[in-house]
Amino acid sequence: MNTKKILMLCAWLLAISLTQAQVPQLISYQAVARDLTGKVLSEKPISVQVEILQGSNQGTAVYTETHELTTTKTGTINLLIGGGNAQAGAFAEIDWSKAPYFLRLGMKQKVETKYTEVSNTQMVSVPYALYAEKAGSVTNNGDRIKNDFILTCAGDGNDNITLFTILSGGTVKGYVGNTSGQIYTDAELNFTIIYQNGIDQQLTAEIEGATIDTEYSSKSTSYGRCYSFNFDYFPYPEKHPLTLVIKDKNKDVVASYPFFIQYNELYQPQN
Repeated sequence: MNTKKILMLCAWLLAISLTQAQVPQLISYQAVARDLTGKVLSEKPISVQVEILQGSNQGTAVYTETHELTTTKTGTINLLIGGGNAQAGAFAEIDWSKAPYFLRLGMKQKVETKYTEVSNTQMVSVPYALYAEKAGSVTNNGDRIKNDFILTCAGDGNDNITLFTILSGGTVKGYVGNTSGQIYTDAELNFTIIYQNGIDQQLTAEIEGATIDTEYSSKSTSYGRCYSFNFDYFPYPEKHPLTLVIKDKNKDVVASYPFFIQYNELYQPQN
């Protein structure tokens, strides 16, 4: 069997629901699937098995689920752990106070019959209640429901900083690019919209005021959806206002987060 591996883009970040106990309801997880030669598994159907182990990285599996998905062109996979096809245990019944817990991932392609372990890491809670606090609200049946969705990161440490900066109305420091002699400021962002009421709200995200390349947007489900943006602004080096906008299925704006983009002084354009 041709064993595969997954290279993590980030460890993982917990999406915290605003309950008194602050128990994680879903875990947003992103990784890149590659073969043993390092080649990206681009647009390949795969199955991922998720196990949450208690006590050690070889401990008892208190919860197991599977995800059937297809990698993106860049080999990226996005999981909402706790929202997959449950095989054993109940995610909502995990007693998180009885740490440590470990996350073990297995992967197989369609032609394979067994899962191959590709990752086994300790789970460290990283609450982003501030994201939920700033997330806004949506309308259901004419009633305004507060904090019906939250935004959380599904990327690396830079994504954490970028999303926090955007939700705080700050200035994102982008990279400087050069295309056919035209210099521009460029930035990236990966994040997940989590639906807290368990209803598929069919929310969409846009960044207004910039030239945007949406590399990836997962299908909206009752748990939420993942987004990956690459956005840039011409001309360099001006500081420019942008807005992250969340829209409902009718394309009405339900939340907006104004912020700025400006070039990072540490990076100068290449001629």
